[in-house]
Amino acid sequence: MDTIETYTSVVLSTAHLTQDDAELIDSISLEGNEMIFARDAQLFIKLYGGAPALNVRGDYSETLKNIIKWAIGEGYLLIEFDADALYYDLFPTFDW
Repeated sequence: MDTIETYTSVVLSTAHLTQDDAELIDSISLEGNEMIFARDAQLFIKLYGGAPALNVRGDYSETLKNIIKWAIGEGYLLIEFDADALYYDLFPTFDW
């Protein structure tokens, strides 16, 4: 029997992103980065587990860096930012 590979993801509102971060993620997605991709009202960041340094870019806001570090610490391997997802008190929100 083959082993089925799975991983966990977390879904956060896009309101937890700054406008600059949302635009940056979209831009990176268009460059063909296979770890970052975008769809209509959703942005996705695939994570290298246990390695914040591999996932955090210098041009991300401190808020996004903190979200990524938190997600890795919680064992998530994918962050989905969705316009219809819930807000979490753990992270600031931005109105853009």
